[in-house]
Amino acid sequence: GQWLGVSVAGERQARLLAIPFALFGCDIFWDADSPGEMTLDRKPFMKTLSRLRDACQAEGFSLAIGGEELETVSWSFTLDATRSSIDWFELRPEISCDGEQVDENEFLEAVKGGGVFRRGGGLVILDERSSQTLSLFATGANSKREVVRVPRLQILDWIALRRSGVRVLFSADDERIIDNLTRFESIPKRAVPAGLKATLRHYQCDGYSWLAFLYEHRFGACLADDMGLGKTIQAIALLAGLKEGAIPSEIPAGVPHLVVVPPTLIFNWESELARFYPGLKVGVYRGQHRRADFSGLDLVLTSYGLIQRDIELLGKLDFHVIVFDEAQAVKNIHAETTGAVRRLNGRFKLTLTGTPVENHLGEYFSVMDLALPGLLGPYEQFRRQMGREGNGFLETLIRRTHPFILRRAKDMIAAELPPKVETDIYLEMSPRQKALYVRTVAQVKSTVAEAYSSNAPGQARIIALTAILKLRQICLSSRLLLPEGLDRSPKVEFLIDQLQELFAEGHSVLVFSQFTSFLDIVQEGLSQHGIPFSRLDGTTPVGRRKSLVERFQSSPEPSVFLLSLKAGGKGLNLTRASYVFHLDPWWNPAVENQASDRAHRIGQQNQVTITRLLMRHSIEEKMMELKKRKLKLYRSLLEDAELEGAGSIGREDFDFLLG
Repeated sequence: GQWLGVSVAGERQARLLAIPFALFGCDIFWDADSPGEMTLDRKPFMKTLSRLRDACQAEGFSLAIGGEELETVSWSFTLDATRSSIDWFELRPEISCDGEQVDENEFLEAVKGGGVFRRGGGLVILDERSSQTLSLFATGANSKREVVRVPRLQILDWIALRRSGVRVLFSADDERIIDNLTRFESIPKRAVPAGLKATLRHYQCDGYSWLAFLYEHRFGACLADDMGLGKTIQAIALLAGLKEGAIPSEIPAGVPHLVVVPPTLIFNWESELARFYPGLKVGVYRGQHRRADFSGLDLVLTSYGLIQRDIELLGKLDFHVIVFDEAQAVKNIHAETTGAVRRLNGRFKLTLTGTPVENHLGEYFSVMDLALPGLLGPYEQFRRQMGREGNGFLETLIRRTHPFILRRAKDMIAAELPPKVETDIYLEMSPRQKALYVRTVAQVKSTVAEAYSSNAPGQARIIALTAILKLRQICLSSRLLLPEGLDRSPKVEFLIDQLQELFAEGHSVLVFSQFTSFLDIVQEGLSQHGIPFSRLDGTTPVGRRKSLVERFQSSPEPSVFLLSLKAGGKGLNLTRASYVFHLDPWWNPAVENQASDRAHRIGQQNQVTITRLLMRHSIEEKMMELKKRKLKLYRSLLEDAELEGAGSIGREDFDFLLG
């Protein structure tokens, strides 16, 4: 019948609630029936339990489960990986706690309880580092004493544990290989093959040594140097080293190399091989009467399309080195061509590409898995992890692929190339063009909103890209939407003025557009002003392509080369030009740079000036901003920087473009 006074330490209670809030966010309080109650899924809770306990202890609180106070223990791990074979490491784990071996029952209880188990009559939890290491030890093993077999390709995951204090023991030979894998500069330098008729630059010699090292140790490689830095010559150097015996090989004589390229690049490879290493007997697999009899040949050249068509036959053959040039051609893991080339059998696979990721990380998987099958695990597992945040996915991706992908950007070898000057020119729309643009923006916004509200994200993205295509076309010329119109194109007018001035000074020029229909309009304008030009796009026959390039390169008079971005943006050497114009921008800088590098590459003697023509107050301005954002993804993978961007264009990007 009396009042009882209870003092409430409000500040202390607030400090207690701040701990789970900092770890899990405010969502855990939403379903509370009483003050301080928290609701959380078991999996993320168990994953963070050790950090929660440490945070509580630091603030003077204890943590109990079922009334039993939880204590933290630390396990010490040793991995004996001194036994290995060509494809596997055998790992023998040893675990101790406070100097004593952890017995088998305790190990299994810790695995089952997610790091929580009984020890000495009390309830304990492994600290965060021990718990993470345990998850690796437990994978595929029923007992800590069971030997765990790990593919050699994934040994770098275990090497990373050394940073966490885990002892990882390898044989002396394996230790040397791993050291070379993780430190590019430690790879032994090799003499250039004697029969190679080229003087390799220092970075190309490094690339050759790297390829030879990976070949010797039965890995694979992705050479992702910037366009124009000589990926082809480095690949030819590898083949030359094998031909001369400078690189040891157990493959018997008579097993040919295979080079797979887009069909338009076959002539380029033929001429490069004949020029730099004529000692190789080269055959081309193509034509209606092609036969898969490669006896007497050192190297076979063919296209991706023919591999897909003839894979039932070619998939039964053995090849020595398989080179996949412009490997972004098989970036879609679900495409039939990608599935076909993955069935080819080769001792060593080398992918060459200046753009191993163009739109999303799934493309990166495709290119890397082609060179090193199994490196990144099954694609479905990769895809699921790709969509999650905060699970260390990107760190693992970079760690696993870093030793097997080599990229040198142009700024690394700036002294060996003439300077490149880039300029953005902003033009004003014509009155009719502007009116059409404003009307179309409203339509496109409605289409994009409807697409994302009614379709799956992938399908919505395709609809949205198709819709904003109209805005991009209007920026070039309103005639692309209204063919019967007579409206002028400010871009064509500006280009013609520039070309007349550059021709007077003796300069040749490359002009790129993604739209062949706009190249038609440009071509019409050039003809009206008597400006000589050549043109190459997807409809240009392969045989004629070679003659067009040779005529442009050898022309004593200045000329213009009109090129579609898709057909002319790769595999061509057009160093006759010192000026490049891009008539329509897109978000991916790598694709645009590939095109510019037709002129700015080894062999160029003059400064290269690159000009982008953009319409003011339009989607093109927004694209230039989006390009900066997306560049971060590209650099994080290839230059080991910190990732801050998303993997592809999403709804928020479309909202930004149309804002």
